[in-house]
Amino acid sequence: MNSTELLRFLQSEFIRRLRTNQEQELLRSQYEGNYSELKLVTSPDLDLAREFAWAMVDKYSPRRLRQSHSLDSQSSSRRIFSNHLKGKLGEIAVTYCLGDYIDPVNFRILRSGDGKYDLQVNNQKSIKIQVKTRFGDIKAKWTVSQEEIEACDIIACVLIQNKDHENTAFSEFQSQ
Repeated sequence: MNSTELLRFLQSEFIRRLRTNQEQELLRSQYEGNYSELKLVTSPDLDLAREFAWAMVDKYSPRRLRQSHSLDSQSSSRRIFSNHLKGKLGEIAVTYCLGDYIDPVNFRILRSGDGKYDLQVNNQKSIKIQVKTRFGDIKAKWTVSQEEIEACDIIACVLIQNKDHENTAFSEFQSQ
């Protein structure tokens, strides 16, 4: 099965299960043959994502943000860290799903952004994947702009959800 066939299969399987209207069925299936959408990110991937998020805090220094947006430095640093960590966790989760079919997550700090995509299919570099990550409950909503649709071939939506409590705040200090 080539990478394009795999992506189409995964999408159709997900849509089929989504139509069952059984929210928990998407996270942990009780039926034989249905795989779990739940992905657990641990070290060393989690450590790399944290390092990247701190580097982004350094790149977008609170002093520079304060001058342009009049934001409190502590809350803006926390927001920068949290947003970039969530984004990298989403990218890592997608690589767990697609494995050797896509290039590894890029943890380099780029001067001018990532070119509107996050991942590429490794044997077809023209296929661009953008990962959109949200934290919350299963009813989270994602927005996708026309520019994002035109720039990417695949838009993967990832939900970070606390397994014990739906409304718990995101914690960057969890071990997994």
